[in-house]
Amino acid sequence: MNLITKKAWREFVSQNNEADSGMEIIPNEDRLLAKEMSYEMTHQILMIKGPEAPEFQLSSDEPRDFGNWFTSSEYYMLNFMFFIKDDTF
Repeated sequence: MNLITKKAWREFVSQNNEADSGMEIIPNEDRLLAKEMSYEMTHQILMIKGPEAPEFQLSSDEPRDFGNWFTSSEYYMLNFMFFIKDDTF
């Protein structure tokens, strides 16, 4: 499952980063941690940079922190959707 979702995230992020997608990350001028960001900020980071974004990684030995329940739920729902939509499933 992990390989399927990683591949799907790469494709999803690539599509969202195309020039005509219109998606932009809200600037983080205050250098907020993910848990201090708004739902909108963490959502945009997830959609544009994906779950491997440095904003979600406090350190290499700690689990990913999406900052809030909404973005965390969104991550898991998208993983499930990617897995279900995969042809090998």
